[in-house]
Amino acid sequence: VRDALDARRPVVALETAVLTHGLPREPMAAPPCAGEQLRGLRAWRSDQPANLELSRAMAEVVRAGGAVPATIGMLDGMIVVGLDDDELAALGRAERPLKLSSRDLAIGVATRAAGGTTVAGTLAALRVLRGVDPSCAIQVFATGGIGGVHRGWTERPDASADLLEIAGSPVCVVSAGAK
Repeated sequence: VRDALDARRPVVALETAVLTHGLPREPMAAPPCAGEQLRGLRAWRSDQPANLELSRAMAEVVRAGGAVPATIGMLDGMIVVGLDDDELAALGRAERPLKLSSRDLAIGVATRAAGGTTVAGTLAALRVLRGVDPSCAIQVFATGGIGGVHRGWTERPDASADLLEIAGSPVCVVSAGAK
């Protein structure tokens, strides 16, 4: 990821809450859309955990589009931007990983946790990265879905932290829509 940023090649950030909390850790057959999306890139390995296969497939689709994937997660209390395959597998197998929204990153660091970043957590990590080293600013983030405003919000205000982070972020968020 650092080499790509230094060379001014495109980099796309990816979240990991889908790895840690979104999909089963058991193997499963390829979802119907995986065949279309991965055609010619790689085969879905139905002998691998579904959470890990999806994370690998997301990175492969980014590569096929000519960009470098920067999958973001937390291992041992450290935010990692650009998890390699071994780190991705370790996070996918982690016992009781945290689901890290923006408000949870400090807790994860303090407790030396493993965790998957939500949309808000990923954007917060990108903000920290940009603050530490502006030359490492990642400008595009892709995700399956963002959190939204839940039904009954006027009685019980419940707006996703994703919306607040997106509103204050200079990162382009590409998403299939709100949940």
